[in-house]
Amino acid sequence: MLCSSKNKNQSMERYIVAGCFLLFSTFVFAEAGSIGVNYGRIANDLPSATKVVQLVKSQGIERIKVFDADPAVLRALSGSGIKVTVDLPNELLFAAANRVSFANSWVQKNIAAYYPGTQIEAIAGGQRSLR
Repeated sequence: MLCSSKNKNQSMERYIVAGCFLLFSTFVFAEAGSIGVNYGRIANDLPSATKVVQLVKSQGIERIKVFDADPAVLRALSGSGIKVTVDLPNELLFAAANRVSFANSWVQKNIAAYYPGTQIEAIAGGQRSLR
């Protein structure tokens, strides 16, 4: 009887040690979050896309969302190491949703033409949340 209780305790200790190890390793190896910014360009006297990319990098920002596929912006982000989300503008959503040929053409012209030099990681559909 004592042997059985001792074996159960050893088994329980192993489970506890294994559980603690897994919990600890989850915290140690979990990827840290990253900071991102939205890059809006509807204003006057804006700095060039190259200067914006330099500023973003100098602040340690790793992700950026652009609200359109402006070639100057996507070229400036090329080779920067900044991960990019490109918005498909609201006015193009209907066409992209209804015509696969339009969507394919838009992706070829606005995404594939700059990838992988520009690290485009996502395409967002539209700029506003609908409720």
